Amino acid sequence: MKINRYLKLGDLSVDLQQPPLLWQVELGPLRMGMYGADWGSAGDAAIWKDRVNTAEHAARQLLDDVAQAATELSDRATRDAIAGTRQAEWLRIALGAIMTILFLGIALIASRTIGRPIQQIGSVLLQLARGRTDIRIPYVDRGDEIGDTARAASVFKDNLLHMAQIEAEQK
Repeated sequence: MKINRYLKLGDLSVDLQQPPLLWQVELGPLRMGMYGADWGSAGDAAIWKDRVNTAEHAARQLLDDVAQAATELSDRATRDAIAGTRQAEWLRIALGAIMTILFLGIALIASRTIGRPIQQIGSVLLQLARGRTDIRIPYVDRGDEIGDTARAASVFKDNLLHMAQIEAEQK
């Protein structure tokens, strides 16, 4: 809504840029404002009074329209802000769920590719420590740390077999 600086009704004009207490209403020969009014003759006073009442009514209507437009704009902005907040909230929830699923997947993969082989090699080492040399050592062909650990377990097994052979020869 566009608000004009001056409200004009016939001979009446009001400067809307001034605060309401400083408004000056000019009606042809009549000028009224903070400093009082010069109404002219008694007959003119009734005419001017009608014009002033009309201008006051128009000014009040204009102010009501401005207030209503401002309220509508404020309500629309509030609704838009609430909708944006809801959308951001759902986006945060969705991204949080996706990240949780992603991290759980990574943990599961890490558990299967790292945790399980280490557990099996640990079990093989315990069996070797108990003297069982007839077991197969898994993951010797891997090129990572798990493969290194499996190869170390294989060396341990080979040393146990070699020591058993030396003991058998000494008997």
